[in-house]
Amino acid sequence: MPINFDYSQLFRALDLPIIILYPDGSEFVILDANNAYLDLVCKSLEEIQGKGYFYCFPFSPYVNHHNWTTTFDTVLTQKKTVNTGIFTWLFPITEVSTPKDIRYFDITHSPVLDKDGEIVFIVRSLKDVTKLVGDREVLLEAQQTAQFGYWWINLEKNSMYWTNGLKDILEVEQAFKPDFENTKVLYETIGDEIAFLEAIKASIENRMELKTTIRVRTGKGNLRQVLVIGKPIIFNNICIGLNGIARDITEVHGFIDRLKLLDNELLEIEFQQSHMIRGPLSRILGLIDHLRTFRTPDRATENLLSVISDSAEELDDIIAAIVNKTQIHKDSNR
Repeated sequence: MPINFDYSQLFRALDLPIIILYPDGSEFVILDANNAYLDLVCKSLEEIQGKGYFYCFPFSPYVNHHNWTTTFDTVLTQKKTVNTGIFTWLFPITEVSTPKDIRYFDITHSPVLDKDGEIVFIVRSLKDVTKLVGDREVLLEAQQTAQFGYWWINLEKNSMYWTNGLKDILEVEQAFKPDFENTKVLYETIGDEIAFLEAIKASIENRMELKTTIRVRTGKGNLRQVLVIGKPIIFNNICIGLNGIARDITEVHGFIDRLKLLDNELLEIEFQQSHMIRGPLSRILGLIDHLRTFRTPDRATENLLSVISDSAEELDDIIAAIVNKTQIHKDSNR
C-alpha cells in the first residue's frame, strides 16, 4: 500500500464533474477542474486555470443572469454545503442538437474551511440526474393522462405528502402542503371525512389494503369522486404510515350513473310493453274471438278478421321478444 498517495490522480479520474474555486472578493478564481468537468464544458485546464469563474463562464443560456452571477452567495453566507437545485445542460455542444442531448445536473457547493472557520476553497460538483428527471417527467405525464396521483401519510410525524398529480386532481396550488387540518375543507361533507378516516383506521389496525371512494370539493369548487387505494407500511412490526394512489373517477362514476338511468328506462319500457301495450292487444284478440263465436261472419268479414288477428299475433310476438331481451339485460346486470 503506497504511503504517499497522490489524490490528484483520483480527482482527475472521478466521473463526477468537479471544479475547485478560490473566493477572492467578487472573483472566484479557478484553481483546478477534473477531466469530467473539462469534458462537460468543452475546455482544457489551461484555458480556465487561474482565471475568474465568471470570466470563463460569463452567462448561462439556461439560467437568468441574476441567479447565475449570485450562484455562490448562499455558500459564502452560510459557510456550509449548499444544494443549488437542478441545472439544465446541453451536451455535447454541437450546431445540431436533439432532445437526447439535454442533460440535467444536481449542483452542490461545498466549502473547505480553515481553522478559523473561513472559506478557503469552494468545491462545485455536478451530479448527472438526467435519468431521474426523465423518469419524473414520464411519471408526471402518466399522472396527468390517467388522472391519478400518489400520496403518503407519515404516522410518526403526523404528516402527509401529495404528488403534483394528486394536487391537479384536487385543483390546489402546486405549492400547497397538505396536512390533516387544511385538507378538511376538501371533503364534500363531514360524513365523507369520517368515512375516510375510519377506512384508514381499519387499514392500519387490520393491516389490510385500503380501498375506498370519497367525495371531494376541489380547490376550485368542483365536485369529484376519488378512488383511494393504499396499504400500510410495516417496519419492525409497527405501522409507520400508509401510501398509495388516488384516481379521479368522476367521469367513470358519471358514466355508471347514466347506465343506471338507462337501465331504469329499459325497465320502464319492459313494463309498458308487457302491461300497457299488451293489455289493449289482448282485448283486440278477445273481440275477434267473440265476433267469431257469437256471429258467423261472411267471407269478407272473416278475411278482415283474419288479417287483424294475424297482425295482432305478430305484434304480440314482437312485444314478447322485446320483453325477453329486456329481461336478459336486467339479469346480466344483477
